[in-house]
Amino acid sequence: MATKSTTSLEAAAVSDALDLNAPYRDARPSWLKVPRANVSLIVSVLLLAIVVLWAILPGAFAPYDPYVVDGRSKLLPPSADHLFGTDGLGRDLFSRFIWGTRTTLVAAGVALLLAFVVSSVLGLLAGYLGGTVDDVIGRVLDIFLAVPGLLISLMLVTALGFGSLNIAIAVGVSSIAAFARVMRAEVFRIRHSDFVTSARLAGVSWYVILWRHIFPHAIGPVLALTALQFGSAIMSISALSFLGFGAQAPEPEWGNIISGGRAVLRYAWWISVVPGTVIVLVVLATNRLSRYLERIG
Repeated sequence: MATKSTTSLEAAAVSDALDLNAPYRDARPSWLKVPRANVSLIVSVLLLAIVVLWAILPGAFAPYDPYVVDGRSKLLPPSADHLFGTDGLGRDLFSRFIWGTRTTLVAAGVALLLAFVVSSVLGLLAGYLGGTVDDVIGRVLDIFLAVPGLLISLMLVTALGFGSLNIAIAVGVSSIAAFARVMRAEVFRIRHSDFVTSARLAGVSWYVILWRHIFPHAIGPVLALTALQFGSAIMSISALSFLGFGAQAPEPEWGNIISGGRAVLRYAWWISVVPGTVIVLVVLATNRLSRYLERIG
């Protein structure tokens, strides 16, 4: 009996070690076995792709004209006919949100392009030349970092005037410091590398070294920050538009759509809550994509 018991235990141990039943333990479809981190990334990319399609082809997705006023459809809650409900003038909020996507995303893109170009130049010069140039640029960046970005944007848009382009410029200028510090740090890390030293000893001019040898190796973290800042730019532009500095009525924009529900928030909450929720989801999706780009960069 003892021998049989010992043999059974050994057989069980061998079976566990070989895990002969492993192929039969999980019969789920392969698409259900995707790690949670990858699922969140896929969902984020799909959401951002849909938003980009809204911006490119708004007419293909919007079921109604965003400017048509319908007195019989005022303040209707979300339904199959009006996914986001209607506003106080009877306009379909889903259609207005889709048509406002282009304005908001273009403004965010202009803001990031401005911040990226200016900050790349400042970061490259400060990190490579050092000395007085680095001190001067560093002190200017410290001033920008010491003041909240939204406050800087408010001051600039007040001076420039209302409009989507002006708030894009204001948000872009307020974002320069964050990009420039990352670029400067990367240039500091790369400028003493062997290939940079070899180029310098070979007599290559400093601006060629910056453009051909340092910039391509320093751009990775900056691009990851660009994806992260894209969400922040959307939030800032929507906030400024909410305050009335962006596109003026009846032009749809994400921020002014939400602002239109302030007066009736108690009994028509969907005007502000539903578009606001979508904006939050878009920002979270850009942040998730940014973390992925930072990890592979």
